[in-house]
Amino acid sequence: MEWFTKAADFIQSGVPGGGSNRSNGSSSPWPNLAGSLPQSDAEVAKTHNNRGTVCAAQGNHDQALENYFKSLDISLKAEGEELLDAAKTYNNIGEVYRAQKNFTKAMEMYQESLDVTVGVVGG
Repeated sequence: MEWFTKAADFIQSGVPGGGSNRSNGSSSPWPNLAGSLPQSDAEVAKTHNNRGTVCAAQGNHDQALENYFKSLDISLKAEGEELLDAAKTYNNIGEVYRAQKNFTKAMEMYQESLDVTVGVVGG
């Protein structure tokens, strides 16, 4: 149960041990930890992708696209099968455009996803 209390404290305060990230002018209550990680880190890309998925589910399409494009920027630097993460992100971007009824952009993103996938696994 101790982990739950710590998690709840973290969520309520924004950072471990109290404080808030809002003092630096950020609208986010979360600390800016991503800046300390290398941009090529696949885990950073996956986290941006996950954040985008949550934002999209909440109907916050602009924030979803921002996160997806951050993920894509990192994922496209990968090689081999790791490029499949970029394909997934292109697909997710397509889903946001589809939800916005921007079908032309959605189809472009789906095609990019397909092109990357075929380029990696063949087809």
